[in-house]
Amino acid sequence: MSMNFDARTMALAATVIAAILTLVMTVNLSRGGVYPGYRLWVVAIALQIASGALFTVRGFIPDIVDVYTPNILNTLSIVALCHGLLRFLGRPPSYAMFALAALGMLAYSVFFFAIDDILARIVIVSLLYGALLLRGAGAVLAEHSRLHSGAAYTGLVLAGLGGLNVLRLLVALHTGMRADFYDPAMVSALDSVAFGLVLIMLEVALAFSLLSLVTTRNEQELQAAEAAVRRLAALDPLTDVLNVREFAASAARAFTRARRLNLPLALLVLDIDHFKEVNDTCGHHIGNSVLKAAAELFRSQLRETDVLARLGGDEFAALLIDSDLARSAIVAERLRHAIARLPVEATRAPYTVTVSIGVACLQPGDADIDTLLLRADAAMYSAKVGGRDRVRVPISASAATRTVAGR
Repeated sequence: MSMNFDARTMALAATVIAAILTLVMTVNLSRGGVYPGYRLWVVAIALQIASGALFTVRGFIPDIVDVYTPNILNTLSIVALCHGLLRFLGRPPSYAMFALAALGMLAYSVFFFAIDDILARIVIVSLLYGALLLRGAGAVLAEHSRLHSGAAYTGLVLAGLGGLNVLRLLVALHTGMRADFYDPAMVSALDSVAFGLVLIMLEVALAFSLLSLVTTRNEQELQAAEAAVRRLAALDPLTDVLNVREFAASAARAFTRARRLNLPLALLVLDIDHFKEVNDTCGHHIGNSVLKAAAELFRSQLRETDVLARLGGDEFAALLIDSDLARSAIVAERLRHAIARLPVEATRAPYTVTVSIGVACLQPGDADIDTLLLRADAAMYSAKVGGRDRVRVPISASAATRTVAGR
């Protein structure tokens, strides 16, 4: 079996493999929802198929068809591939890449039609392929931190293909022959079985790496969507603070931790004063703006470790982690004074927004977080009865029970 036949056979094998991969990617494309750049990847592999098919009949058709045209197709394939990667990564197109491809093909055409120097043609094509592929590898590897292993895999494959063309360039320069392409020495140096096998493996790896990029992006978007759903399920849709269900779970965990480590824990219940008047006088849309502004203000005054939630209506709760009674009372007064400074324009109402706050701290006899919440809620109700716009410290658990029952 001759060396030429082996090279031609490998080209045929690469074409068949590329055709199968193109079919797989086209089926995936037909399902919809693919990312920007994916269609260019399909086009790039299809151009490789056309180039490989022409190579398999080399020697039986004019050189302009089986030599010149495949190199043009290969250049367009690499440009489409790299441009598709840039689009996939959300980067602007590389006009320098287009210019390089155009200049390279112009130089190649000169040495094909006017000067007919096969060594110069090989050098130009190898240099052009290598530069374009390494440029694409650099763009992908720069996104490694965002796309993780998928980008690293694709970048390394592109770098391998670029390096293989650089190696071909060095071999051509070392051989230094200005002879027909089918001269045995030139074939042995530039069209070896080893070179072809490595090229096939890298091209197959490239197709799978592109699919790996898509899979990685799909997984990232799925994880982000799941996180968004979990976040929406945990938040009050109006104020963007925790809802009652999520607050109960967070408060229970904080209660267990405080009990286990013997740490202080404080709970504030905050109720906006005369909120019904806001709704009745200005409308529910203004009332909603008051609630959102109040929630944002409360959140800005609390630590990141504290937990803020809307219990319902105009009532909020703030769980102060590792806070004793003295500190929690200070925080409550700070919140009360801060909300009084809310601009009147924020409510479009002729009065100032105020809040009544009840404070409760964890005590040895508290059975669960509900006991603490009951005491804080009763203290808040005491602040309402006492004239509103004030902070009340805890009353006894028995008194809290009687107070709540008497509402």
